[in-house]
Amino acid sequence: MTSTKKVALSVVNHQQDISYPLDYSFKGANEFSDFMNEKPRKRDEKCLVENDISSEKGSTVLIEKTNTTAFRVNNNLLSDWERFMDTLEALIVNPTLNLAWLDLSFNDLKSIDSALLQLPNLTMLYLHGNNIMDLEEVDKLTNLPKLITLSLHGNPLEATKGYYQYVLSKIPQLKTMDFTGVSRADKDTATVWSTMIAPNTKKKRKPKDS
Repeated sequence: MTSTKKVALSVVNHQQDISYPLDYSFKGANEFSDFMNEKPRKRDEKCLVENDISSEKGSTVLIEKTNTTAFRVNNNLLSDWERFMDTLEALIVNPTLNLAWLDLSFNDLKSIDSALLQLPNLTMLYLHGNNIMDLEEVDKLTNLPKLITLSLHGNPLEATKGYYQYVLSKIPQLKTMDFTGVSRADKDTATVWSTMIAPNTKKKRKPKDS
């Protein structure tokens, strides 16, 4: 028979500050699944949850998860989102409820994945320094109601006319954008832009040559 012993810690209280992050930055990882075979940088040992799984053959496998609200994988070589959620589930206790801060900056991601919508308590998302080209990728973040801090600078989409106003019109609850506070005037300008300027911009777009 297979037996499992779990040492569980309390679920993170989202009213508290962001906890000590689980940090896999500067690991040279090409895929999210690579982190499953890596040791993180210094972490709070009090946040570990250990699962001792004993097989029928008597061997024991120790699986560690971290009870944290923050995950850092910045400065790696990630180019796609394959096994993103699998990795979170393997490394973090209940990430769909607990994860509030995600740092994906300085990778080579070319898109924003809708898998992020499985993290409804996400409040801070760093995506700066990637290779995201299409401004409409931002639309995928509109259903994250608690997202108040977002960074996208250093992506090709930043050069798109109306970039700042577009992002604020899609995610109006933002308080910080590209590490700069969002003012009431910024939001008002974004509202005007989205109702008057953006529609005209779309009308002027020429179809691509066949």
